Amino acid sequence: MALDSLTWTRVAEASMALGKLDQVCAQLPDPRLLIRPALFREALDTSALEGTVGVLRELLEAQFPSTQYLSPETKEISAYFDVAMTAFRIIRERRVSIGLLSELQDRLFRSTEDKPHDVGRPRAGLVWIGEKNRPIEEARFVPPPG
Repeated sequence: MALDSLTWTRVAEASMALGKLDQVCAQLPDPRLLIRPALFREALDTSALEGTVGVLRELLEAQFPSTQYLSPETKEISAYFDVAMTAFRIIRERRVSIGLLSELQDRLFRSTEDKPHDVGRPRAGLVWIGEKNRPIEEARFVPPPG
């Protein structure tokens, strides 16, 4: 399929913008400075989808070693953030695999009181997001089957 000249212009503009971004990122002492804020937002949004609501300020405060009290919600969202950061580090050395994903899931639920029964193993049945102990018909979200 041939692309028209406007599309090629946009591709060239996007390539230049990516080149500039790559150049700026290469000068950063720690590129994770850009990842961390986006990952905090992702952790909050993903957790909210599952019914765990957190506050960005509390999530940021949880990063300080001197923080004494963390709500259960903040602990859960912090665990999501920590596992994601661990995953970014690990995938530089290991390939993404079911084993790696199972290890990360196990780590995610390590400090959680209400763990799924199949933590650290691929799920054998349907998964849905909704209130605990409620049927799938009342779920907020049901992903399509594999």
